[in-house]
Order: sequence, then C-alpha cells, then structure tokens
Amino acid sequence: MRESVTRFLVIHELSREDIVGFISWQVDTEDDDAVIYWYKLLSKADKSYELQLSRRSQRSGLGGQLMQLLERIGISLKLSKAMLTVFTSNVSALNFYTSLGYVLVTSSALITRYTTDAISPPPRNLRSGRTIQPDYKILSKRLC
Repeated sequence: MRESVTRFLVIHELSREDIVGFISWQVDTEDDDAVIYWYKLLSKADKSYELQLSRRSQRSGLGGQLMQLLERIGISLKLSKAMLTVFTSNVSALNFYTSLGYVLVTSSALITRYTTDAISPPPRNLRSGRTIQPDYKILSKRLC
C-alpha cells in the first residue's frame, strides 16, 4: 500500500485520540474506463485498497459518508464508475454496498440479488463435475 498513487483518508476521534477508521483508494483503468477503486483484494498486481472502521464506528453512518465522499471524488475527476471488491461470505457488507446502489451484473446479464460485474471471477467447473464458487465479487456503480 505504499504506491504513490494510492490515497488514504484516516478518521480520528479527537476526544479519545483514537483512529476510528480509514479508507484507501486509487484511480485506475478497467476495460478502458477510468474508475475509482476501494476495498480491492490483493491481486496479481499486489494492490490493496480498503475501507476499515472500528467496531464501535460500524453502523453509525460513517461508512456511507466515506463511500459518498469517494463517489464525489470520482465524479469530480469525471470517472465512469466506482468499483470495489467484497467477500461473498460477508453478507452484511454485500447488503451495505447494494443499499448504496452498487451492483454486480453478470456477463450473461442474469440479475440476481447479488449479480456480478463482468470482470468478477466466474465459478470454476472442475473435471469431477464439482463447481467452486469464487470467494469474492466485484461490485460497481456508475458515476457519470
């Protein structure tokens, strides 16, 4: 996370001198579109962007405010969309992001409660006939 193009916003609680959360993001290109990324899993390029809140700051509205801030940054930079990665096991995070308008659209255009962005990893079919579901999904939201 030491890349010069990665940006951080750290939130302090002054009365307690605690860090209550942070968000890191990076402007990147995905399928020839300029996008703003946050909470991206470690990838082949070893990049990681995150939204982290202390337990007592969760469900306080702070996460939604941070997401809106990054969306405004993306809009001011005339970026086409915001993208993020979320673990499929984290149902509360999936609910949170979809409540903010983030969607996942499958390449087959099937819409489910949680659909997947075209670049999200598809399930893998093994020779044994067993299917392995990916442990994360990529969500996106149009900004412009």
